[in-house]
Amino acid sequence: MSAYADLHTHTTVTDGRAAPRELVEEAAARRLPVLVVTDHSVVTWGDLPQYAASLGVAMPFPGVEVSTTLEGRRHHLLLYGPGLLTLDQEQSDWLFAPVRYKNDQAERTRRELIRRGFDLPDLDTVRRQEVPGTTPTPEKLLVSRTALARAVSARAGLPFEAAYDVVRDAHAEAEVPASPGAPQYLPALEVLGLAREVGAVTSLAHPLWRCRTEEDISQAVLDVELLAAHGLDAVESRSYHHRPLDDHKALHDAGRRLGLLASGGSDYHANGRTELGADGLDEHRFTAFAERVADRTGREATRVR
Repeated sequence: MSAYADLHTHTTVTDGRAAPRELVEEAAARRLPVLVVTDHSVVTWGDLPQYAASLGVAMPFPGVEVSTTLEGRRHHLLLYGPGLLTLDQEQSDWLFAPVRYKNDQAERTRRELIRRGFDLPDLDTVRRQEVPGTTPTPEKLLVSRTALARAVSARAGLPFEAAYDVVRDAHAEAEVPASPGAPQYLPALEVLGLAREVGAVTSLAHPLWRCRTEEDISQAVLDVELLAAHGLDAVESRSYHHRPLDDHKALHDAGRRLGLLASGGSDYHANGRTELGADGLDEHRFTAFAERVADRTGREATRVR
């Protein structure tokens, strides 16, 4: 592994399968110098940087991934910087809205599974994985299909893969399509506005993840231009979500034209889809990114004073 910094990772706090400390331990085992956690809609921080430092891994600033919509198209924005630790309760609650929405969907799925004859505990018990045969996750805030599948597996004695198929089918049956006003996706430009307010640097995650045609790619590039006009700082050009389109010329040309920084990370969930450190930044590009974070943080601190 040649990456110096992985700026896109997830833990059991949301939909990852590695607990925060387990993620740090994996980074140390892989000799990854820099790790940033970007759980969905919530900042995972606490004493984790101190623990990481004790293992020789730097966590230079917090991060968060936010599901957003731009004129009806879905984009994931990554926010970085210590300003995320200054979010007030109202701001934190607003960012957390997509997780609350997904938890409501999970509760509908749980009820559908019960209707189908599965004996399941309440949603909080599923969330914390306080079910015999599972590892407790008291830190977990998002009830993922994986958590439901583990509960089904433990209660019904099914192999995890079979339980996951059952949950996926029940989820499809119980899912309520998002209405235009549903908070499953926050307005992208408002998220960028919040980032500016707290002095956070922003990056567009896996920008081509929903692209299937050349027209889709052209629209994605137009969206990058619009986001850049409202303060977007960086863009990921590689991701397991759009591997055939990695380093697409149109995306790179737009990035250079708009002066966007390179960002990168594995989008690691410990689910076997990608390895920690994959698609991360080399030391030179990480230094440029970290300097932008420091500059934005400094300017925001000056403005506040």
